[in-house]
Amino acid sequence: MEVVFNIKAEEDFLHVVKDILKTLYDNHSKPNQLINETTIATAKDEIKEVIVKTGCDAEKVYELLVSKGLVKERSKIVSSVIESRKSELLYSTLLSYNSAHGETVSSFDWSVKLVYGTSELKKLKYPIMQLALATLNKGNHQRLIYDLNKDMLVNMINVLENVDAQS
Repeated sequence: MEVVFNIKAEEDFLHVVKDILKTLYDNHSKPNQLINETTIATAKDEIKEVIVKTGCDAEKVYELLVSKGLVKERSKIVSSVIESRKSELLYSTLLSYNSAHGETVSSFDWSVKLVYGTSELKKLKYPIMQLALATLNKGNHQRLIYDLNKDMLVNMINVLENVDAQS
């Protein structure tokens, strides 16, 4: 992290910090002219530690960075950038932690379709719900699509309600 704090121009420093935060949990970082990939990886690990220890609270971030002997003015900048992206960073941290222990749903979408027939049955009319899940498992993204008929949907809702009632 010291190398990042030692970048001469404040504009370059801010740009590097924002890039690091934007790609904090990405395994692949785009090359940066100001610092090398190893330094970026180290800075990311240190920032992840700061986020976990402080919960993205600006004052706690500032105090932690200053206690490590980093420049106060730059520490203030980093703490304000982290504070401005607090919800995104906390969500990414939680998602990363959960996905390290198993497949985690990162987002979902659904749509309802009305099927009027198939190649075998020309006059058939039934609704289906299409559920699209974006999952993350140890850094690997996957998109799963399920077609659910009414009975399957009712069963899924019952299972989810039972899980909710048990927790």
